[in-house]
Order: sequence, then C-alpha cells, then structure tokens
Amino acid sequence: MAAEGIRFTDFYAGNCYCTPSRAALLTGRLPIRSGMSGRRKSHVLYPKQPGGLPASEITIAEALKTKGYATFAIGKWHLGDGPEHTPLNHGFDEFFGHPLSNDSPPFKPEFHKINSMSQNPDSRHFDVPLMRGTNVIERPVDQTTLTKRYTEEAIRFMKENKQKPFFIYFAHTFPHVPLFASEKFKGKSARSLWRYGGGTGLERRRSFEMVAQRKVGRQHVCLFHQRQRPLA
Repeated sequence: MAAEGIRFTDFYAGNCYCTPSRAALLTGRLPIRSGMSGRRKSHVLYPKQPGGLPASEITIAEALKTKGYATFAIGKWHLGDGPEHTPLNHGFDEFFGHPLSNDSPPFKPEFHKINSMSQNPDSRHFDVPLMRGTNVIERPVDQTTLTKRYTEEAIRFMKENKQKPFFIYFAHTFPHVPLFASEKFKGKSARSLWRYGGGTGLERRRSFEMVAQRKVGRQHVCLFHQRQRPLA
C-alpha cells in the first residue's frame, strides 16, 4: 500500500490515550473542546461511567452522510457505552465491535494483572461484549476471532454499497492489550515484544490488505495510521 500510495512520515494525534484520541480523530477538534480529554487519573471512559461524545459534536460520519455516504464503524469505539453514545447516535448506519477497551472489565480484579500483559491471555476472563448495532451478540467475545470477523464485515459492507459512496471507520481492537491472534497467525512472527503479538500484527496487516485491495467498482481511498502509542 505504501509503495502504491502516499507515505506520510509525520502524524500527530489529539492525545495518546484511547478516548480523547478517538474523539479528536472523528471530530477534527481537540478533545478538550468536546470534554473528552479525560481527568488526571482517568484518561479514558470506563464501564458504566456516565458521559460520552456529546451529541453536539459533528463526526466525519455525520458530515459524510449529508453527501449520501453509507457509514460503518468497526472495532473499538470507546466514546461512551450508554445507549445515547453508540456509533449509531453519531452518524454511523452500522456498528460491529465493542464499546470500550478489550481489557475491561475483568470478571475478577486479579485477572487483569494475570492476563492483560500475558503471552497467553484468556478471553473468558474479560467481560467484553461484541455488538451489532445496539445489540450484544456475544459476551464475552472470543477475542481470537475479532480480526477475522472485522475483515469479513468490512468486505460485506463494501459489496453491499459498491454502487454508492461509503465510509468505513475501521478501528482494530489490537494493538491494545491483551493481544490476541487466531491460530492461523499466532506465533508466526518474532518481530514483537511477544511472539504472539507478532502474529497479531501480521493478522491486522493481512486484514488491511484484504480490505484495501477489494475491487468495489469505484475509486476509493484507504488511510492507514496509528492514532496512539502501541500496546496501550
């Protein structure tokens, strides 16, 4: 993709933490202006914590919908888990992913220390829901399946909307810890702090290639970037 496209060597995110950086990316505004900058000891939104991206904020999805775009949010949201803060309330026609981080909340506090930085984490230790729209379809989700399922959803959406403009906000769950990879990719790369983490990276790269190279019958632009520090 870099060889065939444009490579930007400098990129500045609105913040290094999940919630504020996503707010900045989707709105184009500094997160402090939307109230998503976080507090000193709580930089991100946690389960059942009130608040989320304000309805007054205009996201890129809302702006594109005014031009006839179909819109889809895939992956990690982390801009509020209340019913009034879902992606469907912020310009997205569809959502397939989880509302908060993939490491919270653990069923028991000790699971967080054991599994978040583990080389062999267990999805069953984290009460992470997988949602389609506003409905929970799996809980806890088997996180080893997420990258593959995200990719399949993206390709499905592209096929269904190939005759109209569309926008996909594809926010992969990983590299946030705990890292998971499917059996096909697990342990396939040593270029990582953890061997299985390398498999996670390879699987995400393959996912992006499959989506970016999809022939959808019209010109489209794929922008790949890392909007926060890795393994966070």
